[in-house]
Amino acid sequence: MDLYQKILDISSEILGESNDSMDGFIVKALLDSGDSEGALVKFEEIVEQKGRLHFLPQLVKEFTLQEDKARMQRLLDASVKVLREEGALYTIARIYLEMGRAPQARKLLQAPGLRYKRLNFVYYLTFCLSPFFYLVTVFP
Repeated sequence: MDLYQKILDISSEILGESNDSMDGFIVKALLDSGDSEGALVKFEEIVEQKGRLHFLPQLVKEFTLQEDKARMQRLLDASVKVLREEGALYTIARIYLEMGRAPQARKLLQAPGLRYKRLNFVYYLTFCLSPFFYLVTVFP
């Protein structure tokens, strides 16, 4: 992780720009290199400092495939700080649907006290239906 940070620091000195927009790429680079714990630590750091959720879908997919419940809980806790509980649950449920894991998404959406949001519900329905239906309803 230190190597990536040094590269960003040097590039920001040369370009004279802040490396704030590049922080998320450290998460992606760590994830691609196989250091999922380092990626999660950096993700949590960015959430605390800047309130951004860089590469959240990739992290959710990685920890879901690893079946790592502890890291998924840390990821959810960090996401709640930015999106609140409801938003984080909807976002992670959407990622599960994109992965084709409907039972896990259903379990999240059945959380007690989760309010119905029409826009989110319509999105999930259109996502679950065929692409043809989505094209017909969005682009009449």
